[in-house]
Amino acid sequence: MRSFEKVWGQVVNKAVIKDEKLTILSLDIDQFKQINDTYGHPAGNQILTQFGDILSRNIRSFDMAFRNGGDEFSIVLPNLQY
Repeated sequence: MRSFEKVWGQVVNKAVIKDEKLTILSLDIDQFKQINDTYGHPAGNQILTQFGDILSRNIRSFDMAFRNGGDEFSIVLPNLQY
Protein backbone atom coordinates (compact mmCIF):
# COMPACT_ATOMS: atom_id res chain seq x y z
CA MET A 1 0.00 0.00 0.00
CA ARG A 2 2.83 2.40 0.82
CA SER A 3 4.35 1.89 -2.60
CA PHE A 4 1.02 2.67 -4.27
CA GLU A 5 0.44 5.81 -2.18
CA LYS A 6 3.92 7.16 -2.94
CA VAL A 7 3.67 6.51 -6.67
CA TRP A 8 0.07 7.75 -6.85
CA GLY A 9 1.06 11.11 -5.36
CA GLN A 10 3.91 11.48 -7.86
CA VAL A 11 1.74 10.48 -10.82
CA VAL A 12 -1.05 12.88 -9.83
CA ASN A 13 1.42 15.76 -9.54
CA LYS A 14 2.94 14.93 -12.94
CA ALA A 15 -0.50 14.71 -14.58
CA VAL A 16 -1.52 18.08 -13.14
CA ILE A 17 1.71 19.77 -14.25
CA LYS A 18 1.54 18.30 -17.76
CA ASP A 19 -2.27 18.67 -17.97
CA GLU A 20 -2.59 14.97 -18.85
CA LYS A 21 -5.37 12.50 -18.20
CA LEU A 22 -4.95 10.01 -15.39
CA THR A 23 -6.98 6.87 -14.84
CA ILE A 24 -6.99 4.46 -11.94
CA LEU A 25 -8.60 1.04 -11.87
CA SER A 26 -9.45 -0.54 -8.56
CA LEU A 27 -9.94 -4.31 -8.56
CA ASP A 28 -10.62 -6.99 -6.01
CA ILE A 29 -11.16 -10.72 -6.25
CA ASP A 30 -14.75 -11.53 -5.33
CA GLN A 31 -15.28 -14.12 -2.59
CA PHE A 32 -11.52 -14.53 -2.08
CA LYS A 33 -12.02 -15.42 1.59
CA GLN A 34 -13.83 -18.54 0.42
CA ILE A 35 -10.72 -19.59 -1.54
CA ASN A 36 -8.53 -19.20 1.55
CA ASP A 37 -11.05 -21.02 3.72
CA THR A 38 -11.39 -23.91 1.27
CA TYR A 39 -7.83 -24.36 -0.02
CA GLY A 40 -5.72 -22.60 2.62
CA HIS A 41 -3.63 -19.45 2.70
CA PRO A 42 -0.68 -20.86 0.70
CA ALA A 43 -3.04 -21.56 -2.22
CA GLY A 44 -4.59 -18.11 -1.78
CA ASN A 45 -1.15 -16.49 -1.87
CA GLN A 46 -0.33 -18.37 -5.04
CA ILE A 47 -3.51 -17.10 -6.68
CA LEU A 48 -2.76 -13.52 -5.62
CA THR A 49 0.77 -13.78 -7.01
CA GLN A 50 -0.48 -15.20 -10.30
CA PHE A 51 -3.18 -12.53 -10.57
CA GLY A 52 -0.58 -9.80 -10.01
CA ASP A 53 1.63 -11.35 -12.69
CA ILE A 54 -1.29 -11.44 -15.13
CA LEU A 55 -2.00 -7.76 -14.48
CA SER A 56 1.66 -6.80 -14.92
CA ARG A 57 1.98 -8.70 -18.22
CA ASN A 58 -1.15 -7.10 -19.68
CA ILE A 59 -0.62 -3.40 -19.09
CA ARG A 60 1.34 -0.87 -21.12
CA SER A 61 5.04 -0.51 -20.30
CA PHE A 62 4.45 2.78 -18.44
CA ASP A 63 1.29 1.71 -16.56
CA MET A 64 1.71 0.51 -12.98
CA ALA A 65 -0.02 -2.36 -11.20
CA PHE A 66 -0.10 -2.63 -7.39
CA ARG A 67 -1.37 -5.04 -4.81
CA ASN A 68 -2.91 -2.80 -2.19
CA GLY A 69 -3.43 -5.55 0.35
CA GLY A 70 -5.54 -8.64 0.74
CA ASP A 71 -7.31 -9.23 -2.54
CA GLU A 72 -7.28 -5.58 -3.63
CA PHE A 73 -5.27 -4.33 -6.60
CA SER A 74 -4.89 -1.00 -8.40
CA ILE A 75 -3.71 -0.14 -11.88
CA VAL A 76 -2.54 3.40 -12.62
CA LEU A 77 -2.93 4.36 -16.29
CA PRO A 78 -1.26 7.68 -17.10
CA ASN A 79 -2.47 9.62 -20.14
CA LEU A 80 -4.96 6.95 -21.21
CA GLN A 81 -6.63 7.85 -24.49
CA TYR A 82 -10.18 6.54 -24.83
